[in-house]
Amino acid sequence: MDRRVGRLRTVLGGLLLLGGTGLVLAGGLADPAIDAAVGAGAGLSALGVLVLGPVLTPPIARLAGVAVGHGRGVAGRLAADNAIRSPRRAAATTLPVVIGLALVGFVATLAAGSQASTVGGFDQALRADVRLQSFNPAVTMSPDVPRRLAALPEVAVVASFRATEAELRTGPRSDGGSGRGSAVELAGVDPTALAAVLTLPVTDGTLGDLADGGIALRRAVAAERRATVGSTVRLRTSVGGAEQTFTVRAIYDTADLGGYAIAHLPIYDGLITPVDYERLVGDPGIAEVYASARDGVPSAAAQAAIARVLADHPTVEITGRDALRRRAAAELDPALRVYYSLFGLMILIALFGIVNTLALSVLERTRELGLLRVLGMQRRQVRAMLHWEAAIVAATGAAVGLALGALVGWAATRSFGLPASEVPVGLLVSFAAAAVVMSVLAASPPARRAARVNVLRALATE
Repeated sequence: MDRRVGRLRTVLGGLLLLGGTGLVLAGGLADPAIDAAVGAGAGLSALGVLVLGPVLTPPIARLAGVAVGHGRGVAGRLAADNAIRSPRRAAATTLPVVIGLALVGFVATLAAGSQASTVGGFDQALRADVRLQSFNPAVTMSPDVPRRLAALPEVAVVASFRATEAELRTGPRSDGGSGRGSAVELAGVDPTALAAVLTLPVTDGTLGDLADGGIALRRAVAAERRATVGSTVRLRTSVGGAEQTFTVRAIYDTADLGGYAIAHLPIYDGLITPVDYERLVGDPGIAEVYASARDGVPSAAAQAAIARVLADHPTVEITGRDALRRRAAAELDPALRVYYSLFGLMILIALFGIVNTLALSVLERTRELGLLRVLGMQRRQVRAMLHWEAAIVAATGAAVGLALGALVGWAATRSFGLPASEVPVGLLVSFAAAAVVMSVLAASPPARRAARVNVLRALATE
């Protein structure tokens, strides 16, 4: 009967685990990711691990116990044997660790993907070494600021961004829709200088064609207004203001840069030349200035030179590339603190599970412990056996739980539309090591109780 149940468990659990893993991979690798497949696959995989627990645990525990069995004497060999002798008991002991560390692996992988998306898009797009803007972003800078920078021998390129909100219209559509406009963030910048400080993924046309009367549009805006390269759009910057017509010369896609990079970099919905901007808006004020150091000049030296030449502009904030990168990454810190708090709570729950299960195991094995003492095992060896047994259980649970959590976490980063996904192998290994150490420490109360078992009463136990 047990053999038939074991076979059924193996087949059913294997199908659930393989099917769930396949769904997670298929959903995560699809472009775009398929949320339903990822969610269903995660549930099936977790159920498969639960069903396969008594089948998976012994071989993994055997591998984990090899080092312990060979290097820790009789206590180590007995601990390795105990971990695999009763598959159901081993699975029950391992289950809290699997659940806790699966959640840890999921959250850690999701956090790593969020961090990689934050700084990855930033590093991909920004080429400048220094950014300048007013301490109050609502206040523009004088045009004298970029002129002074351009005269510095330490600076190679200066890109000035004038920015405003505008209404973009494409006129009545062929399907009879209205010509209602879209609110866009518009910037005026020299396209040559722009290419030197910022890398925009251009999908159609080229920014080099952004001459007078031309406009570059972000892909989402172009798709909304059904604009393509060569089509015309109309811009207006104030209610009742005159409209001007522009020809679309380029379309760029910022979707892969991520929201954090877009929020911290000069990425706008539309780009026109400074001449067209002044003709349309009339405001010469500068919103942002980005500068790149000349070849052979350290960025710190260029930043110091800029600070000296703008000493009489105390309202201008000068920020280096590294500081900008840290600011972008720092926005994730509150979320990461919540993640790490959850890590601790999950591991704590898993440790309570190990302590409870080992304590029950000691009660169940009272006669066995008494027999070991009669055969000459010392109390310290009994304690060591329980400690090493806890280590093997934790290592087994960590291997299964972290692998499952990392897989689902990777797929979740794809499902959430994050531009980068990353599995933090080093961090996961650290969590596994920490779980083993903490499990050994948590096993101390049951180990002490096992060592104090009365030999005569233990042998009389049925």
